[in-house]
Amino acid sequence: MARTILVPDTNVFLHYPPPYQLDWLAFAPNSDGAVTVLITMAVVHELDDKKIHPHLGRRATDRLRYLRGALGTEIRPGVRLEIEVHECLSREFIDHVLSFDRPDDHVLLRAWQLQEAGETVVVVTDDTGMDLKGETLGLCIADLDRGKRLKDPESEQAKKLRRVEEELAQLRARKADLRVLASVDDDSEATDRLEIQKPVPRLVNPEEAIARIQGRFSMLPSPGKPQGYEIMRPRVTDDQVRSYNANLEEYFEQLEQYYPEYNRFQEQYVPRLVEFDLWLENNGTLRSEEIDVDVFAPDPPVLMAARVARSSDRKRWVSPPAKPSPPKEPEPRDPILGSFDPTQYVTPFIPEPRSVEPPRVTRGHPRPVDGGCSWRISVRYLRHGDCLKLGRYAVLFENHDWRGFQLKCSIRDTTNPSEIASEVVIRSRSDLEEADDSDIGD
Repeated sequence: MARTILVPDTNVFLHYPPPYQLDWLAFAPNSDGAVTVLITMAVVHELDDKKIHPHLGRRATDRLRYLRGALGTEIRPGVRLEIEVHECLSREFIDHVLSFDRPDDHVLLRAWQLQEAGETVVVVTDDTGMDLKGETLGLCIADLDRGKRLKDPESEQAKKLRRVEEELAQLRARKADLRVLASVDDDSEATDRLEIQKPVPRLVNPEEAIARIQGRFSMLPSPGKPQGYEIMRPRVTDDQVRSYNANLEEYFEQLEQYYPEYNRFQEQYVPRLVEFDLWLENNGTLRSEEIDVDVFAPDPPVLMAARVARSSDRKRWVSPPAKPSPPKEPEPRDPILGSFDPTQYVTPFIPEPRSVEPPRVTRGHPRPVDGGCSWRISVRYLRHGDCLKLGRYAVLFENHDWRGFQLKCSIRDTTNPSEIASEVVIRSRSDLEEADDSDIGD
């Protein structure tokens, strides 16, 4: 059986994979496994003209280089590549409905001439117009699978424009993703669902605690009159010793009043007191600035009411008395200069005051509102991926049987015109652990 001749159109080389990747035998099922891919001069001229095309120039150049190297060889098993050197003349188009000025008509005319010469010819194209003309001439047309058609390559200007559009879309998509979290302390993980153990009162025995402290701080004896060389050395005076001993006795008396008050605080307030840290996290892709966090603590109907206060305020409820400091011996004077201080005649260096940066976090005081209490926390900036501590807070309930509460937060910043809602739920644990009170009162 004669070898089948496949005549491809220019679109086969410009819009489909390279020739060695195409299944040419599928276009001629009756070829007995041997075909010849014949490249007409019209296809070569059209590929050569496309080398300066802004989009298809690179692909046309690659196809011409491949055709030059594969000429007269088998590009696939049973598929031989040849180039037709014959060009159709203008007078040959007179007897047909074809145009000399159209490259596709040159391909069709050459295929018709080969078919008239007794060859088995198949035209390979995806051009609908060329398909219709070929059927009019009585040619066999093989349509390409459009699913294998390559995407049109972009020009350099189109690539730059596409990259700029992608970067602009990424910039527009960047935003700050803020939310409020809570943790038990600095070492625990911050979350929006926090479980806290109910505080256990830590009571102390006042007598034992005072006895331990008295063993550490004892009365000072009177120094007496100096003798010999001690007259020249500075020393602690009797008045300083008497003052310290009197302050120490007053300190012990204050401890006797403090420990009962401390135990009363532990019994009445500690089981109702919940302490936690609030954090602000930015999981977005943009730095957030001028952030205002409005925290609202509603009064649960089961728990009566809750009061929010800063931990610094809690210390005012019960605080231990101040320990007196023992008197210290004055520094010895120089035997020659005495009390003369030469530095008083030297002008001290006063550095210029540096600009003080405003605090990064500003915390407002709680104020009562309808249904609970609210306070505002202002943050100057928060980088993306950071988590900033907003402060430590305490909630005091009106009864001991509290089970949990919810903080509703409203966040505003300069990067997001709309409000961001964030909730923090704090619940009590059922498995309570007894606290160790061995270090209380020391």
